[in-house]
Amino acid sequence: MVKKIGIYGWTFIITILIVGISAATVYFMFSTPSSEEKAEVNQEQTKAEDIDEETAEKIKEVQATVGAEHRDLGKFISTVHEFYNDTTGYGAIDHLNWEEQRKMADDILSTLSGFIETASDENLKSDLQDIQRLANAVKEEKGAGHVRNLHRYFHDLDIALNQYSNYRQVWNVTKTLAAE
Repeated sequence: MVKKIGIYGWTFIITILIVGISAATVYFMFSTPSSEEKAEVNQEQTKAEDIDEETAEKIKEVQATVGAEHRDLGKFISTVHEFYNDTTGYGAIDHLNWEEQRKMADDILSTLSGFIETASDENLKSDLQDIQRLANAVKEEKGAGHVRNLHRYFHDLDIALNQYSNYRQVWNVTKTLAAE
């Protein structure tokens, strides 16, 4: 025996359908990158350089000299690079937690000054000063570009100082890896 649903039943069913369709629409609108965003990602990826033999050789040389002299800095670089991998990777750069990013910028600034003073390599010192400027910019304004650039600096320095090997590209933002 089939019971009638009634006006309240139909109202409930229609409301659930509208809410479900609306939620799905909003989810797909904001989670699927637009063609402009896809173009920006493709452009960003082409800016990175794939590793060739010459770059790989340069990386080994920097790791053997600069990396060996700055082990404590290397540990710091590795920790911060991991933070940026976790908080900006796989599209998370579009949905940053600014409180978390500003806290990391504070941590970077409080730790970095000692490393800048003791850095024996001028290119590394210059890179650390660039990081310092970017961290200050993150504290002052919500700019995903600043966070992206910080991530790239830490990525390249992790390669230079720690033999970080989980990479296919070098962003070539640092003077440390570009040094001849």
